[in-house]
Amino acid sequence: MRSLSSAPMCASGATAAGRAPRLAGASSTTAAAATQQQQRRRRQQPQPLQQQQQQQTPSQTQQQLAHAGRRGALLGGFALLALPAVARAAEPVQQQQQQSTQGAALEEYMELEAKGKMKDRRQLDDFRARFGIRRLLDGRVQLRSRKGEWHTVRLDMEVAGALLLRDPRGNIFAIETDGLPQVDLSDDYVLLMLFSDGSWQDQMQAIEYEDADEPGRVVQLNMSESEFREFVGILAGVDEDDEKDKKKKKGKK
Repeated sequence: MRSLSSAPMCASGATAAGRAPRLAGASSTTAAAATQQQQRRRRQQPQPLQQQQQQQTPSQTQQQLAHAGRRGALLGGFALLALPAVARAAEPVQQQQQQSTQGAALEEYMELEAKGKMKDRRQLDDFRARFGIRRLLDGRVQLRSRKGEWHTVRLDMEVAGALLLRDPRGNIFAIETDGLPQVDLSDDYVLLMLFSDGSWQDQMQAIEYEDADEPGRVVQLNMSESEFREFVGILAGVDEDDEKDKKKKKGKK
């Protein structure tokens, strides 16, 4: 199982202060036979905001972040931290409950879709809400936590299968899916498959960095809503930079 902390990374989504993000841990969401189901069931829908962002030309601010993020973090004294992958195995009973919830959600969705009841937007919204999912008018997806808080979810455009979440306070988290290298958040079947059982709350990991002003102090990455919507990705390229550093050191020897 591939972890986000070991995936190719870059700091193109670091904040203007040049913070170098890290994952507090790594986890995955199991999606059995997901790719085949997704390809078989894919329907034409309005292009979601996440896909539109991938086609947009980066703004001047985004370009500055992309070029200055990693370098600025190092020069500013921020240390890149990466913990080894941590496998979180759910309790057997909890696993069974989650699988049961997910299976029931997918089965009901397929039945309602076959009857043509998912064409009505209100009915579709009500169905999503039963599983803590809602889609905004601009295509963005939000997930309701057990505490009743809504987390905005989007793709990291630079790491296949990586999902980023932002809570109401602006804290940023990451999840990597397993079995869905290309996640289509415009497909409700995929949303139910990934999020209907609520296990995403146990699997998301905070993206953190070390405070340059206070060595040893780890702070979670925080972004405004506009920052979260505009950047391309924050999890790719770090390994490439580390590899370059190693080659430079070998060259000096």
